[in-house]
Amino acid sequence: METPPKRRPRLHPRLDFLSASAQYVTPRTDGVHFAARRDDSPLSMWWHFALQGTPRDELRLIWEHTNDVLGYSGLGRVVPVYRSDRGWRRVPVGSCHYDAPAHRFRFAIPMEGRRVEVAYCYPYGLERAEALLAALQRHPGVRVRTIGESERGRPFRLVEMGHGDTHVWLTARHHAGEVSGAYVLEGLLQEAVRRPGLLERITIHAAPVMDVDGVAEGMYGKDRAPRDFNRDYVAAPCRPEVVALIGASEAVGRVNIFMDLHAPAPGDGTFMVPVCEPLASVAHWDGVWELARFVEAFAPPACPFRVADLSRGAMNWSGDLIMQTSTNFFQRRFDALAMTLETSYHRACNGKLLTPSGWQALGRALLDAIAVKVGERPAPEVGHIELPPSLVPRLRDWDCISWPALQVRQRRSWLEITGPDPADGAVMHRRVLPDPGRSARIAYRLEGEVRGLQVVVKGMDRRSGRPTGEVARDTFGLTAGQDWQTLAVPHRCGPYVLIVRVQGLKGRLDLRTA
Repeated sequence: METPPKRRPRLHPRLDFLSASAQYVTPRTDGVHFAARRDDSPLSMWWHFALQGTPRDELRLIWEHTNDVLGYSGLGRVVPVYRSDRGWRRVPVGSCHYDAPAHRFRFAIPMEGRRVEVAYCYPYGLERAEALLAALQRHPGVRVRTIGESERGRPFRLVEMGHGDTHVWLTARHHAGEVSGAYVLEGLLQEAVRRPGLLERITIHAAPVMDVDGVAEGMYGKDRAPRDFNRDYVAAPCRPEVVALIGASEAVGRVNIFMDLHAPAPGDGTFMVPVCEPLASVAHWDGVWELARFVEAFAPPACPFRVADLSRGAMNWSGDLIMQTSTNFFQRRFDALAMTLETSYHRACNGKLLTPSGWQALGRALLDAIAVKVGERPAPEVGHIELPPSLVPRLRDWDCISWPALQVRQRRSWLEITGPDPADGAVMHRRVLPDPGRSARIAYRLEGEVRGLQVVVKGMDRRSGRPTGEVARDTFGLTAGQDWQTLAVPHRCGPYVLIVRVQGLKGRLDLRTA
């Protein structure tokens, strides 16, 4: 009698734990196929799930639909993580393969027990944040306050320590899946309670979890509808946590240093992002990079940071969301030294794989940099670390918010813009213009050719001076000629600023508001 073939032991996907996240998890003969959830975001990235079954030497996993992932071109640098009985570890690097044409990322892990968890990066769930706050609260002088609730009724907490004159505000998880920033903040706060001398000089206010529901429910969270948490610093925010944070800062009345902790696209390293360059003074620009040089000097080998790795593209968003971020808000409202720290999920600038202990050490380095800033410890030697120059043209009434290959000069009352096709760039009218009752008007004179001109009319609130979040946009074809020609831009926004994007200029374009 012929012996029937043995059945392969079954695997059971598990998504029944806090912060679990996947669109689907499907075991097949060639491995476990899965995809990341989008939730209310246009793109995906974060995933975290478990598999239960018989132990085996190798478990193959296939991440599908990676063309839906933000920054998917950098997925070749990704090394996911898994947890067995010995804790969380990186997946064996040699098993990771990104098949870009097929939009698949393959990797393999050993299944050493009856259950294994896998995730895009080391998870940092709501339960860990709550445990951190509970541990901090046991130290004298540390205060943990519930200052609001999420949309689904979860508590939104702020931890405060110190009683110095310099008020340092820190936030993490505006985008729920950006876990490396949470570890950086954890390392900073754990070190701060051991530094009573520093807490005589500074007061720390920290919100470890901005998107409370997103973290609890395993969302990625970037651009999550109805509005990205870090684009909600408008006249009437829709996110309760943002409302509560603004209210807490207004009650204190002082924000001297503000830092928002994030994680970048998959292939990016660790870098600092100042306030959008033209919206801040040169003094602010230099102040950010002075602090950044201290961070580079103190940064640990396990998570190096380099001033030179700044991304100017990350600073100069030329779309309709400019001026709505947390850093923009705190810089404009309190004249704070405001910046974002993007900490890589996977690899350092030297290719080294990153771990939670490395991120925590970077948090301690950040605290050391702040200590130098307030005179609590001597400055390290930073003369060898070059400051990035401020490149933005300083214009009257206008700001360059994106200028890839364009040259922009002020000529009396108008701008002279020259560029080689296909370079795109954008300028923004700095003044909040009153509602003229009918339309915004732009005059132009073109020598050469241009693919088009996109105009965004961005609504501003009269009372607060903050964006309303309302926008109207139009795209125009332009005609070359020696005379000035006028464009009428319909809008519905009341007081407004104009953002003008020049698309594919080959020649010269003169531009002014009419």
